[in-house]
Amino acid sequence: LKISSYTWETLKKKLFPYIREKEQNPEAAFGGDLQAYIEKLQMVYQTEKERFEEIARVSDDFTPPEGACTTYRVTFQMLNEFDEYLQLYIHLENNILFPKLLKL
Repeated sequence: LKISSYTWETLKKKLFPYIREKEQNPEAAFGGDLQAYIEKLQMVYQTEKERFEEIARVSDDFTPPEGACTTYRVTFQMLNEFDEYLQLYIHLENNILFPKLLKL
């Protein structure tokens, strides 16, 4: 998924080091357009959110068909769990991390 490759690498290589540095040195600069970085991440998140909304829609909210085998049921359960985690992840970053980061 795009969210796991682009987002994680961006956070790991750019944003997380910036947060650590900013905590130690309030004068530290991001070294780029922080708002643009955050907006790019939010666009990636929105794309993934929409992708999982479509999967939920076509799968009747991750409901396996009657008589589905165990593998099918477990796959739908895992998709549902991932979707819940994804929604929480997006919420935490969009509504907690990013606003605080912009105030640093």
